[in-house]
Amino acid sequence: MLKQEREFIVNELLSSKFLKDIAAKNVHNEAKDPEESDRYRKEGNALYALSGHSAVIHEKILTRYTQSLAFAPANSLQMALAYSNRSALFYHCGKYVDCMLDIERAMRYEPLCIKIKKKLIDRKVMCMKYFDGEIIKRRTGVETIRSIKSHNFVPDREDERAIVIHKVVAVLNVVTVTLVLCCCWCIIDVARCYKTARARALRPRRRSPEFRRHIVL
Repeated sequence: MLKQEREFIVNELLSSKFLKDIAAKNVHNEAKDPEESDRYRKEGNALYALSGHSAVIHEKILTRYTQSLAFAPANSLQMALAYSNRSALFYHCGKYVDCMLDIERAMRYEPLCIKIKKKLIDRKVMCMKYFDGEIIKRRTGVETIRSIKSHNFVPDREDERAIVIHKVVAVLNVVTVTLVLCCCWCIIDVARCYKTARARALRPRRRSPEFRRHIVL
């Protein structure tokens, strides 16, 4: 009984003209279109060619190249060019990991000419040089502590030992300065007491017949 009722409800829904009209209005059939892909890519290139770039311009360029990818047919020249151009944008913005990923995607497609492939290889080499330079800087200690923390760099044992020694030396310097100041104050107090005692000793005295003792004048 329940199975028959369920099948009846499903058949009614499938044959409902109202639901078919809603589905037809909300579903958009956008097929791959090489011309649209080229158009979005060229719009992105025009924005990229502007002299002054900002975060808003970068976002617009990224949107155009991504739209070009969305309309590009699979394994086509349009898709390879879109990935290639987007990798240039990522390199320009300093996003070297994303740049290398798009380079790898663009290199998968055969329609790319030798000239574009050479540009992609050169761009990938530049990204790799950046990462090599970062590693060298970390090893030689050229980077500041702040930049090391921003890259989540874990110091070596020698670096940790140097940091501990530096802290110990700083504490010893503070203790030394404190002891020197204390000694100076003690010397000043001793000198002051000696001066007072000497001044009292040098004061003139006279003998008091009443109390039979010397009175300091």
